[in-house]
Amino acid sequence: MIMLCNYTEYGSDNGISMKDRFQEKPYPGQDKIVSYLRHNGTPTAVQARMSSDRFTGERIPGEYSITALDDGIFSWWSDLAYHVEKYNLRLSKEFEDYVLNKK
Repeated sequence: MIMLCNYTEYGSDNGISMKDRFQEKPYPGQDKIVSYLRHNGTPTAVQARMSSDRFTGERIPGEYSITALDDGIFSWWSDLAYHVEKYNLRLSKEFEDYVLNKK
């Protein structure tokens, strides 16, 4: 399984921050990627805590817990879609190609 949330903000010790992957403007295919993250994936675990913006600490509207999801190839936390949408976060090229090339 390939973890998409491999960032320091998610507790990873690899030294890569989501900030390093932010874009100034929305990018082509971003809406499809956000939709995929929100509507695909099988829940595998739930953290009983409120979901919050990993930079401001503000609660994410409509998110009442954090769920680990996977689609059999990739895994991610449910709040990742929020950060992709709000901050124009680019994920790995491998994942973006995977989602954007799905029929």
